Amino acid sequence: MFEGLIIFGIDLDDKTVTILNEKNIPFVLINSLKSNENVSYIFPNYRKGAFIAIEHLVRLGHKRIGFITGSMELKLDFEKMLGYKSALAKFGLEYDEKIIKKGDYSEKKAYKATIALLESNWAPTAIFAADDIMAAGVIKAVRSKRLDVPDDIAVVGFNDMQIASLLDPPLTTVKVPTYKIGKLAMEILLKLMREKKKGKAVKGYKFILEPELIIRQSCGSGEIMKRGDKIEAGLNRGKEEKER
Repeated sequence: MFEGLIIFGIDLDDKTVTILNEKNIPFVLINSLKSNENVSYIFPNYRKGAFIAIEHLVRLGHKRIGFITGSMELKLDFEKMLGYKSALAKFGLEYDEKIIKKGDYSEKKAYKATIALLESNWAPTAIFAADDIMAAGVIKAVRSKRLDVPDDIAVVGFNDMQIASLLDPPLTTVKVPTYKIGKLAMEILLKLMREKKKGKAVKGYKFILEPELIIRQSCGSGEIMKRGDKIEAGLNRGKEEKER
């Protein structure tokens, strides 16, 4: 029988939380927010992460920034969307649902979503992907249209996974402190288990961890070219190849 749980990546419903508390099972949630006083969680500040990603692109001169989202089923997905919207609002940019596509944390789906954006009449000059795997799909899609990253389309990812620094060009991304999350989760769980053995009442420990923007080469130096002509030319070349 286990003595405690670290629960990662799912949003527990209130009924499950109640059951765990009633059975007096110590547990720590990662990537899930709960207002219950006796629930412990660690949640990276995904909203701020998305905000600083968009802020970076805006400061480089971008005004039409597409967003390839995750599954939109988890709290972290909604937090990233809130950060995206908040940054647009702060810098006076229009929120346009036409340049938001669902990628479901899949490289293949992100690729298809990016192709749809690039072939539209409202192609963005920059794309923010909700994770680095999807960002890899974005880069592949841009290149398939004979366009360049970052000269034609800037790309920002999320999580700073190992793949981020290995992509060509290396990916600018939002770093989540994964090592710190794991270490802190274990420390909290051990503390809860000790408190349980001492017969203490269950106490909730709550931590919001701050992200960091890792700047690499996928966004360029900030010189925004007149991408409209280049994007159209790239798409026309792709159409010509299909016709051959």
